[in-house]
Amino acid sequence: PQHEQFNRAVFQFHGLWGRLENHIQSQAKNVGQRMSIFAGPILDNKKDIKHDFGGGEMDFNLVIQDILFPDSAGLDLPNQLGKIMLDLGFAMRSSRGTAVQIRLMPGFYSDLEAIHSDSFLIPVSCAAIRTFSSEFSGMVGLEARPGFEQVLMPTIGLAWKISDDFRLDAGLPHSRFQWAITPELRTVLGFDWQNTSYALSDTSGQQGEQITLEDFRVYLGMKLKSSDILQINAEVGNAFNRSVSFDSNNEIDIEDSLYVRFAVGAPF
Repeated sequence: PQHEQFNRAVFQFHGLWGRLENHIQSQAKNVGQRMSIFAGPILDNKKDIKHDFGGGEMDFNLVIQDILFPDSAGLDLPNQLGKIMLDLGFAMRSSRGTAVQIRLMPGFYSDLEAIHSDSFLIPVSCAAIRTFSSEFSGMVGLEARPGFEQVLMPTIGLAWKISDDFRLDAGLPHSRFQWAITPELRTVLGFDWQNTSYALSDTSGQQGEQITLEDFRVYLGMKLKSSDILQINAEVGNAFNRSVSFDSNNEIDIEDSLYVRFAVGAPF
């Protein structure tokens, strides 16, 4: 069927036929960029696919993050902060190249030494996605975060598939430029804007006080797909315009800093 959820594999689309086309195209360099392909459906009433391609798709991720403060720099900081949350997404797509994506991120954003009910928050985002061609897509939306110091966060971006090996996703709060060195190894040059609030238990002796961490990051990273189920990520970067604020009081600026991050991911 000529439906984007089936025959496209670009920004926010993961169609089976689109992924097959991309794979064949990636092999064209092995035959001098000259290929002739004939394709067509095989119709069999006994094996009809029971799937509504316009019905949308869902995904979910479990996120566990721990932030340690070995040196408080004279500030009254907790020993560690963390978030334990689910990232739930649902996308509804039309046959005209448009889609609406809704995400929920319920979880605990808290001082990990004393998690309480005030630390359970449910940020929600909604974005409209438009596919202009097989190479270009755009997205605009808004994330609402009740209970955070910054309640609203913009989400906007453009995706450009430059070639089979290069891809640019430019926007806020995240931007990426990716180079696929091999099908298993990619390098990433990225930018992130991070602003997260956490409920505190006893920083000033009053349960429910809040701390907000904000920074901007530029980094260079590598992503290695070592198997069908395991991905290893490593990056080094610089965090700048860093600040800490308690409740809605004045921000406390923190010096810029280099950082290194390493992560291992797998489905479950």
